[in-house]
Amino acid sequence: MVCQPLNMGRRLIRFIILLLILSGCGKVHCPTSEPCDSYGACINDGEFRCITGCEKLCKTEGFCTPDYSNGTLLCIAKFDNCRESEVCQKYGRCTAVNGYCLPTTNEDCKASDECGVIGRCTLRNNECLPANHFDCSRSWTCKFDHKCFKKYKRGVCVKGEDL
Repeated sequence: MVCQPLNMGRRLIRFIILLLILSGCGKVHCPTSEPCDSYGACINDGEFRCITGCEKLCKTEGFCTPDYSNGTLLCIAKFDNCRESEVCQKYGRCTAVNGYCLPTTNEDCKASDECGVIGRCTLRNNECLPANHFDCSRSWTCKFDHKCFKKYKRGVCVKGEDL
């Protein structure tokens, strides 16, 4: 008789495990769709569901990765999110740093639209700025607005008489 309760206990455990497996316990039940897979976060607030909302911010700002760790959906930049965004092309903010897109090399700045337009070709304090008169002299603003000189304290290109 001593062995019977032990067998009964094992049977009960096996039965519970079988029920859990059949009910899908441990599986993530999120809708599988392109927006959720690419720009969403799967959350469980009583039921599994997909929260989306990063699509627009992904293209413009590089905030493509959903983060739901604080209970609300935040779109943050990770990995190569920034390189494919408009902020990389326009402003040289091509690298994800702590959830934001920032310029991290002079090459990022030199490849940006702002380098060719307003002379912001050199990395200084996490932003692209004109470092010298040469940065300004190669820009569109020099050719068409005659702003060919860097004003040192302000970090902008100006006309010679505005120095």
